[in-house]
Amino acid sequence: MNDVDFSCSFEIEMSGSLPMLVYLEKCMPEDIEEAWQITLRKWEILSTQADRVEGDEILHDGGVSTCGLCLMFHGYVSRGEAVCGDCPIAKAGHPECWDTPYRDYRGAKSVEDAQLFAKEELRFLKQIKKGLEVKDE
Repeated sequence: MNDVDFSCSFEIEMSGSLPMLVYLEKCMPEDIEEAWQITLRKWEILSTQADRVEGDEILHDGGVSTCGLCLMFHGYVSRGEAVCGDCPIAKAGHPECWDTPYRDYRGAKSVEDAQLFAKEELRFLKQIKKGLEVKDE
């Protein structure tokens, strides 16, 4: 069932009264494959959050600090605007993950909706990754 083999270290911590996903490694991915594995693992965890968090609070995704692709490619310009550099998601036409299920996840009103959007984001990311692999062959 789980096709992500990178053993990323995540845990759920409380941020005030809200549960938040935290990436424990705190280091940059060494290569694009590791960045993908961290990102995919993040969304696998978020897509099963009802099994991981008690109550009806939606698990905060941790943003840039829990995304392997963001850790590798995200930066800021002097005016404070986010830039995505060579991130494969941005290069596929979705800078800052606009118009992706991630934005729906951030606006979810229930754990059930959040899980649904997280599953959609995971599927979306796998499609982009697969498309890139096909192009590389």
